[in-house]
Amino acid sequence: KGHMLESNEHIPTALDTNAQVILPEG
Repeated sequence: KGHMLESNEHIPTALDTNAQVILPEG
């Protein structure tokens, strides 16, 4: 992971969409 906003404001990207299914951050 190397996001600039990886604290609370998580912007779902093409790869993060899969991550949200496994680990929903909210």
